[in-house]
Amino acid sequence: MTNQEKITGIILAGGNSSRMGSDKALILFKGRRLIEYGIGILKEFCNNILISTHNDALGEFGFQLVSDNFTDIGPLAGLEAGLRKSETRINIIAPCDTPFLSCSMLKKLIDNSEKYDATIPAHKNGKIEPLIGYYSRDILPVILNQIEKGDYKIQNLLKQINTSYLPFEDESMFMNLNSPVDIEKSKQKKQQPDILPFRNILLIAGSGRNVGKTKLACEIITYFSKKQNVIGVKISQHSHPVGAGQKIIASGDEFTVVEEMLESSKDSSRMKQAGAKKVFYIQTIPEKLSDAINSIRNEISTGPVVCESGGLCKIIDPGVFIFVQEDTIPENKKHYLSHNPVAVKSLNGIPEFDIYNLSYSHNGFTMKK
Repeated sequence: MTNQEKITGIILAGGNSSRMGSDKALILFKGRRLIEYGIGILKEFCNNILISTHNDALGEFGFQLVSDNFTDIGPLAGLEAGLRKSETRINIIAPCDTPFLSCSMLKKLIDNSEKYDATIPAHKNGKIEPLIGYYSRDILPVILNQIEKGDYKIQNLLKQINTSYLPFEDESMFMNLNSPVDIEKSKQKKQQPDILPFRNILLIAGSGRNVGKTKLACEIITYFSKKQNVIGVKISQHSHPVGAGQKIIASGDEFTVVEEMLESSKDSSRMKQAGAKKVFYIQTIPEKLSDAINSIRNEISTGPVVCESGGLCKIIDPGVFIFVQEDTIPENKKHYLSHNPVAVKSLNGIPEFDIYNLSYSHNGFTMKK
């Protein structure tokens, strides 16, 4: 994934909200203002967020407000103003009234940004979502030229530049809420579980016990801790009493997070002894894994994190996912292969993996080509 410092998020909140009756960006929906959904998802990718609006009240969210440079031309004015104020080539556009967007969808758009001027979601029937997507700042001259000609349709802009249309099957994520009727109808829609990007996490799972997962995790921690502070995370469904001297960081219904403080033969302690600055041991049932991870999110959002866990691949998109396997993979472990891991053979509990093939830069793990 691209470095967050090289991406700007732009929220389009400059509409008249005539059908809503008041500024829809501030309308409450399931306990949050509509615009907060856009802010929340863009913060997963962008350090800088701009809000295109004429309402100074939106300044309460702490982001720079951007006024239109052209009036009465629709959302093209917000796009132009946002790109003009942006200092990055890559910009992610999102309306203020689409609370069901997913991180995995935006990540797919960003991953296809290098070769195109814009990447836009498309439906199976050919309909596109021009107010959601990646736009390059380099297209500003094209936008200005189009405005001068009196053409204010973003669809026509996309025809003039190098645009990639990416299909998405879940069309409901693009639902926008324009009226009180839309709000009431959408309250019944369940938010789908989202795959969050954690490119700074190296995730290790395995085909069974004693295949060398912890051994490999410790070797990677030792290698990278020579230059950087590394965080270790061990996740288990097995519950053990928290012993004296251990530090409970967070707990909730069916999960506990402990910072490893002791020297022992436990996997989490081995990570600590391998050189990790901190190690967190998480005991949780699968249904509460997301809550457990969110409880230490500030600790694991930046800097290299080496995590030994199987289930975590279902809720995050790591920088690198390593699957340590013996010759035979049990049926209940084969689902890991659907996440496209780096397959590592294990011989007598020793993973055959060259650590020098790993790289960490721009807050993300990658495999060297």
